[in-house]
Amino acid sequence: MLLTAGLSLQMCVTGALMRPKLTLPEKPCEKSVLLSTFCNFDALCNVRFLIVWLNNLLWNAGFIIVFILLVDYLYSVQGFPEREAVINLSIIAACNAIGRPISGLIGSHKKCNRLHIYATTAMIYGVVIMLYVINDLSMYWYASFSALFGFFLGMQCGVLPAITADLFGAETLMSTFGYLMISNGLGNLIGPPLAGKPIKYLS
Repeated sequence: MLLTAGLSLQMCVTGALMRPKLTLPEKPCEKSVLLSTFCNFDALCNVRFLIVWLNNLLWNAGFIIVFILLVDYLYSVQGFPEREAVINLSIIAACNAIGRPISGLIGSHKKCNRLHIYATTAMIYGVVIMLYVINDLSMYWYASFSALFGFFLGMQCGVLPAITADLFGAETLMSTFGYLMISNGLGNLIGPPLAGKPIKYLS
């Protein structure tokens, strides 16, 4: 996980260096100017942005459940040894780190539609998540599911900052992407408890 975090931080720095330099007014900046630059509240009144924000919230609430419950599911329900179940998280993390730069390379092509990459990868790993519930499969199958899930999740995460800039402009990227990160955190908070409720009542 530390390796994935380090790679993600490096990609954030690299992406920040690739963006056009922000030109601030030559006059001494007032607080209102800085506030409008770094915290653009107009985005919160944009219906299209609110749809993307809600999409991000539900997306994170859904996929984070795999990270929280996968090991326990493979160990308790499918009956695999705990060590083998834990390896699936490592596979997800490794393939996630591979998928992020690949999506960046593909998304940087002029003829590539980054929004299509975002939507397609989400649909693919959404289908992969549903395959986990198939019973009586070998660990190789679940490891393959984890590899596909991690890879396409990484591709989607890698292209998210770019499509945010494409949809709402690079000049508002600091504020719009910041709001999307808030929705990411909220989704990660509400997803596992919602998934755990049915388990609690059924057990």
